[in-house]
Amino acid sequence: MKHTIAAFLTLCAFAHPAFALEQEACQEKIVEGQRLGLIKTLANDGGAIVVIVDENAYSNSSYDAKVGIAKNLQCAIVGPNKVLVDIQFRSHKSKKLLAQWNAGDLSVK
Repeated sequence: MKHTIAAFLTLCAFAHPAFALEQEACQEKIVEGQRLGLIKTLANDGGAIVVIVDENAYSNSSYDAKVGIAKNLQCAIVGPNKVLVDIQFRSHKSKKLLAQWNAGDLSVK
């Protein structure tokens, strides 16, 4: 329970409007999400970035928190003020698609 709460609080921090703009700061946020178990793995699958996330924490987070995670991942990978076309957020349990980031727009499934 304590671990899930910490992961959820980290998700909420991603929603802060002043999300990290510098690539290194964004990378540190992603590493922190991995350390807390929120982000399980990152992979490149045919051009799409696939992010395996803790399904419970991700599903229970706000839309703004999910957008914040996508923006931080985008910044961490390609740098600030650049756009990644495709990020898929998938369940750590079933690999089911939970959300899709497409060029700055998040569609929650």
